Amino acid sequence: MRTVLVAMILCAQLCHAQMIPVDRQQHAAAGFILGGLSISSKQVKHPFWTSVFIATTAGVAKELYDSRTNGVVDKGDVYFTAAGGAVSGAIGYLIKRRHDKKRKAYLRNRWMHQQFFRY
Repeated sequence: MRTVLVAMILCAQLCHAQMIPVDRQQHAAAGFILGGLSISSKQVKHPFWTSVFIATTAGVAKELYDSRTNGVVDKGDVYFTAAGGAVSGAIGYLIKRRHDKKRKAYLRNRWMHQQFFRY
């Protein structure tokens, strides 16, 4: 595992790939933050899709604002905003899945305790 990590770091340092512009990084960060805020409630049943939807809606709204104020309209900005939302949605899904497994185990153990240790 350690050798794979070292190889990845060396490859990233030695490769001269094209850098992502700062504007796109900001769109991805905004999508990540909005997606994370949208799934912070416990009532969300599908955190991935909720996060992607909110981030995409925000990206489209920003581009509509740019089109009306003589700004530069770019579909790539919407894609990067949606990608940020997808990352936060995936993280939210993994956290929710782990929480659900722990909750099911707790309820199962509590039920077994009630069945076998009645007073």
